[in-house]
Amino acid sequence: MRWSPWDWVYHTQGQAFYAEVEDLLESTWSEADCRYLLEAQKVFQVCREALAQLDRQAVFDTGNVREALLLNLFKNDQTQAQLLQEARYLNSSKACDRFAVELHQGQTVFFQKAR
Repeated sequence: MRWSPWDWVYHTQGQAFYAEVEDLLESTWSEADCRYLLEAQKVFQVCREALAQLDRQAVFDTGNVREALLLNLFKNDQTQAQLLQEARYLNSSKACDRFAVELHQGQTVFFQKAR
């Protein structure tokens, strides 16, 4: 499943780079409330802004190389519409259109195999 991060060979690659961030997020867990004391939308906004800044600095390259990439943030149980909405924050219309087609094709194949 191309757009399922948990099924992707690179899912945890480079996670050592984010250890401090993960520790910071984990430090907000409340045992008493059984939840994180952070607003998920705010965390996602900070992540979007960080990716956008890296993109402006051409960390993900430029031109056709950048256009071939899709930057996105994933969380559990997102619908295809939510995945596409999130992709629109960081990618061109052309890249998002390509992503929409790929999501649709993947869903079609998944349900055909499920029969």
